[in-house]
Amino acid sequence: MRTLLFFDNVDASVTQISSEFTPDCGQDISFLIQAVKTGTDGEPYLYIEESVDGTVWSPMTNPETCEGFFKLTDTVTGIKDNHFMGYVMRLRLEPNDNTTGTVWAKMNYRTKL
Repeated sequence: MRTLLFFDNVDASVTQISSEFTPDCGQDISFLIQAVKTGTDGEPYLYIEESVDGTVWSPMTNPETCEGFFKLTDTVTGIKDNHFMGYVMRLRLEPNDNTTGTVWAKMNYRTKL
């Protein structure tokens, strides 16, 4: 099991894009992403984006809502493997009318290698 920190208490009132992550085994990963918001006055959106080449990005679908984002609520938001099919992954945070606070997001993942 490996860990990757995407956001370390970043400003939740502006759009944030994490560093890109390329699994060392291509697509064959299992993951859990946990995100926590602190001191916000709204519910920012978290997008898990994937790309086949690091140029064109598309959001992974939230299986509970069929939307392309995960709403950060007052509890820990946990996202388990969601059929990652890209070559590269990143997170994007959108304020969604939020004007204050921070967001922290980390991933534990496992590969076959």
